[in-house]
Amino acid sequence: PDVLIANSKTVQARIKKYYRRDSVVIYPPVSIPKKIFKRRPQYFVCVSRLAKQKGIDLAIHACNKMKERLVIVGSGGQEGYLRSIAGPTIEFWGQVPDKDMPRVWAGAKALIYPSIEEDFGIVPVEAMAYGVPVIGHNSGGTAETIRDGTTGILFNDWSVQSVLMAIR
Repeated sequence: PDVLIANSKTVQARIKKYYRRDSVVIYPPVSIPKKIFKRRPQYFVCVSRLAKQKGIDLAIHACNKMKERLVIVGSGGQEGYLRSIAGPTIEFWGQVPDKDMPRVWAGAKALIYPSIEEDFGIVPVEAMAYGVPVIGHNSGGTAETIRDGTTGILFNDWSVQSVLMAIR
C-alpha cells in the first residue's frame, strides 16, 4: 500500500511498531445531534459491547459500592456475568435504537467508559456531543478525545478504586 490510515494516534503507533511504516490519522465521523433534549441527569451510563476489555465490571462494582444508578446499554458475551455481579441499582437496557439515544444521553450524569486501550472510542465522542461528561480510562483513543478536567475525567489505574475516585 502507498498510504496507511489510522483512526487514532494509538493505532498510528501500532502501525509504526508492527509494520515499521508511517501512517496518517483520520478520525472517524461522529453523528452530531440534530436535537438535544434538556438534560435531567438521573443515572450514570455505560454504552458498549459487553466484552471483558470494555471494563463494564469496573463500572458495576463502583456503582454497587456507591449505590448509584447505572444504566448499561449494549449486549455481548459478558452479559450473564455482568448481570450476576449487578446490584439493585444496575439496569440493563440492551440494544437501544440510535433514534432513542438522545433520551438516554439526556438522563445521564456521565458516561463511564473504562475500556482499556480503545482504538478510537466513538461512544465518548458521541456522549460529549450531547454535553455528557465522560469518565474514561487514560489510554488509547479515549485519552486523545477527552480533555481531562474539562469534558471529563481520566483515570490511570484500571481498577474499581480508580473508577470510584473519578466518579467522586
